[in-house]
Amino acid sequence: MKNIMLLIALLLSACSSGPKIAFDANSVTPYQNNILKVPVRLHLFRLKHEPNLNANMTNQQLEKLFAEVNLIWRSAGIEFYVESAYEKPLRYEQDYLDAIHNQDDYSDRELFEEIRRACDIPRQNNKVLNLCIPKRMTINIGGLFLPGNNPKVVWPIAMHKGKKPFNPATLAHEIGHFLGLTHSREEEIFLMRGRGNNIKRHGKYDQIKLLDSEILIARNQARQFTTLKK
Repeated sequence: MKNIMLLIALLLSACSSGPKIAFDANSVTPYQNNILKVPVRLHLFRLKHEPNLNANMTNQQLEKLFAEVNLIWRSAGIEFYVESAYEKPLRYEQDYLDAIHNQDDYSDRELFEEIRRACDIPRQNNKVLNLCIPKRMTINIGGLFLPGNNPKVVWPIAMHKGKKPFNPATLAHEIGHFLGLTHSREEEIFLMRGRGNNIKRHGKYDQIKLLDSEILIARNQARQFTTLKK
């Protein structure tokens, strides 16, 4: 798989010098001096027959995305940064395109299977979080977690045929599943509340909450493939 190499500056800025997002200076988190840094490997869709469906993101968009995801996860003392970025040619490109353009001809299960196949990635280093990024999903959801021997998160740049912009809260939610969290029945402002709530949190990323029990589970899982930042 060809490495795009989205510039060394991208990899550094996405994890350290991205846009500064304001938060309450009096808000102290118990893990601010014991931050776990999680490397993320990007796999961006590249299509031969319909390049307009390529997953393209600018450096600025990536920096902003990870700054907002990290703001959501700040209370847990977990940060995510771009470790590397790769092109993702599709082995089953025509099947993916058929599902994109003819959704009404497929069941939800079939649409799910097509996005799973499209995000098939040869076994990767288990010390990174593999993030598969299509421009559009075959099914109208904001993201998903694919468990198994080669777990990965799938997150589209846009939803609903491109009519809704990407949502960092949904990515943060799916990362929660990657870190061992399940859906909760808490108030809507909690990150792991079930499907459909993250799209409502646009612009409220500093208000999203995690339960103390969720933080402990996520940090325990993150320690398996992270470095400490002190």
